[in-house]
Amino acid sequence: MYSLCFFLYSKISVICSFTVNVEIQIIFKSAVESTNCAIEIQTTLHERNKKEEAGRRILLRIGLHIGDVVYVDQQVHGDGVNIAARLEGISAPGAICLSEDAYR
Repeated sequence: MYSLCFFLYSKISVICSFTVNVEIQIIFKSAVESTNCAIEIQTTLHERNKKEEAGRRILLRIGLHIGDVVYVDQQVHGDGVNIAARLEGISAPGAICLSEDAYR
């Protein structure tokens, strides 16, 4: 998991919250920036996973949405976070799920 954290830190300027084995919430300035990052993460992990045993593969589910967020006590809240979390939940392992708003 440490190598994944290092990879993400090297690619993303702002990580808003991180809980090991649960979720990573990342705020981007644009849908294009978030989509490009998600594609790069999944592509890199796909290449890594080709060389790993099944039990050592990292399969992330990524949900992307564009929406308003509010910062309260260093935590992020709002429709932007809630919808992205729901999309992540329905995404297949190793896949990216975009909302219609993020797709536009």
